[in-house]
Amino acid sequence: MRRPQHRWQVRHRPWQIQPICIAPVLPGETLKNILFQSRAVTDPIKSKLIGWWLEYYFFYCKHRDLDARDTMVNMALETSETLASLNEAASFQYFHYASHPNFVKLCLKRIVEEYFRVEGEAWDVALLPVTTGLPMAAIDDMSWMDSMVPSASMPDTDIDMTGTDTVDIDAAMNAWEYMRAMNLTQMSYEDYLSTFGVRGAQRLEPHKPELLRYVRNWTYPSNTIDPTSGAASSACSWSISERADKDRFFTEPGWVIGCTIARPKVYLRKQEGSMADGLNSALNWLPAIMRDDPWTSLKKFADNTGPVGTVNTDAGGYWVDLRDLLLYGDQFWNFDPALVTDGSFVDLPTAALQRRYAVSADADGLFVSAAPANQVRQDGIAHLSILGTQVDQTVTSIG
Repeated sequence: MRRPQHRWQVRHRPWQIQPICIAPVLPGETLKNILFQSRAVTDPIKSKLIGWWLEYYFFYCKHRDLDARDTMVNMALETSETLASLNEAASFQYFHYASHPNFVKLCLKRIVEEYFRVEGEAWDVALLPVTTGLPMAAIDDMSWMDSMVPSASMPDTDIDMTGTDTVDIDAAMNAWEYMRAMNLTQMSYEDYLSTFGVRGAQRLEPHKPELLRYVRNWTYPSNTIDPTSGAASSACSWSISERADKDRFFTEPGWVIGCTIARPKVYLRKQEGSMADGLNSALNWLPAIMRDDPWTSLKKFADNTGPVGTVNTDAGGYWVDLRDLLLYGDQFWNFDPALVTDGSFVDLPTAALQRRYAVSADADGLFVSAAPANQVRQDGIAHLSILGTQVDQTVTSIG
């Protein structure tokens, strides 16, 4: 049993996906448990009321999970492979020194792509600072806006029916009904093969990092006193002690990567009213007889109308899925957000109806003071217990 300890002291901004440790692991080893502890405190924040989440993730990222998987495989098979093609300049935010591969960044890219982005989003679609910073997590505000898109993004072309007579159209409809009845659109290829009685078909390696542990802790602001001025302010603080005890067998060389995210609870300033007011027709109330026609829950708002009408102007309107209101909910307040500074608001959605990612100004607006007093500061340690074959072969040096 080897028991490495990985310590971290980091300062990060709200929503930044901040790496905190990287622990190499070898094929054939088994992770028996992880015990991690941390203490985290925000700089003084404006809101005395609204709480924050502090999250921790631990992933197993294999060599072949990286985009440079072919290069990593060549390194294992060819002693002449130096990985020089992966070398990057030094970077404080990744704790990386120059002229070597930045494995933390390479792993984080794949982790973000697989766990923090929706289909079609680039891993660096939102960075803090912009263009040079760490990737950002979404604001974690699931609501009726989940499927909202500008009208210009909706397809407006006719469906090409290959035939023109009734027989061809009936055949196409019958095929469509068959596929819907069989639920084939949600089948994997292995599920398809199983309909023929073929079981246990080999799945392709997905090259996806494995999530080992996820922890999320909520806290409310507490009052603090600035020792230099005696002024009262609010801040969030956490004392974390968590563990992961499920055995994980490592089939390939790689790393255990730890990440942390501070996510304040926020409200979207650009919404002007409740989505519930949009349920103003019989079809909007999703009648039971239409439950097999998902398209009936789609609703279009014209320019300058609806709950975000003043945001999406002169763009042909926008579409929403009313089912999202039932599934994910909405927000509510009873004052003018333009007149308050401590309401934990972000300027979303944008004119393009982007509502997942805040910007640096939104993060700054949560804090009493500007940089550098606009961060979350934390110190922690992770104890890993790994069953393998490695033992200490050298004596402790003096120095």
